[in-house]
Amino acid sequence: MIENSPEKIVLSDNCDWKQPGESPIISDSRTITVTAPSDNIRIIDFAITMHAIVDIHVQQTNHSLFSARMDPRLSVQQGGTLSNSEGGVKQAGTEGKNAAWADYYGSWFGVTEGLSIFDSPINPWHPSQWLTRDYGFFSPTPMNWLGDKGFDLKQGEDLKLEYRVVVHTGTTEDAGIRKMYEAWQGK
Repeated sequence: MIENSPEKIVLSDNCDWKQPGESPIISDSRTITVTAPSDNIRIIDFAITMHAIVDIHVQQTNHSLFSARMDPRLSVQQGGTLSNSEGGVKQAGTEGKNAAWADYYGSWFGVTEGLSIFDSPINPWHPSQWLTRDYGFFSPTPMNWLGDKGFDLKQGEDLKLEYRVVVHTGTTEDAGIRKMYEAWQGK
């Protein structure tokens, strides 16, 4: 832990990506900052630097890198709402679409609550194509859209990624998700 104060919690971690009994192929360092700017908003910022120890070739894959999965009771299948920065809704309007952010919300026990993922412009695929599902999964991962070409990271290269997760009460509009994203980007 780097910081634990009334204003924020900052965690730092270093990870090695390897199979059991094998040498690591990637190391990463990540910093996670948690803040609570209001009674209705919690923000979790992720800064991740992946370092290639060997040449890496990533083939097309889904459910990779960074994602969230909502409780099924908040999913589109149970009456919840999935939308993105471009106005797309549900899986049909968000799947494979480029967007700066996506938000999922629904109601249970009489309370509407949700979660947004913001894709940072520093990420190499920004705005990423999103992998979304009406059952509650959503991810700004480009890896499902790589096709035959894949993605290469050469030995010694770094891949820097940033994401913001916003946990909120109310709808996308109630929480002011669009304005929060613009403020995060310094617009």
